[in-house]
Amino acid sequence: MIIGVEHLGIAVNGKRLDTVMDFFCNVLGFKVERTHEVEGGRLRLIFLSAKDVKCAKIELLVDFGRNSSIAGFIKRHGEIVHHIALRVDNINETLKNIKDKDPTLTFPYGEEPLTNPTGDKVVFVKSKRLNVLFDLFEKAK
Repeated sequence: MIIGVEHLGIAVNGKRLDTVMDFFCNVLGFKVERTHEVEGGRLRLIFLSAKDVKCAKIELLVDFGRNSSIAGFIKRHGEIVHHIALRVDNINETLKNIKDKDPTLTFPYGEEPLTNPTGDKVVFVKSKRLNVLFDLFEKAK
């Protein structure tokens, strides 16, 4: 079952990271919650949260021009929202439920849930009914 929005993922060109961080941190008042290097350092994930509220989260997917999984997306679309992460209580149950209801689903990064660096389970889902990428997100226990 979907229990809320976990975060918005925004694709960012690494050459503009200082400008983007200045906007989120100094203009909007977000703070860095955690950072992870993935894909052998080709992609950096920066999680931001509002200073006083844990519910307003942004994930910056930062490409440094070294052929990361997000590089093609930025080339085609620019720096825009990449995905909406929906928090679920049971990722496998939710996945089965939505697959049964929508045969047009595609899984751009594979159909099996992956485990991220903090132990959370994620799977990316897209429906032909809506041109939006969703990340089903189950928090590590």
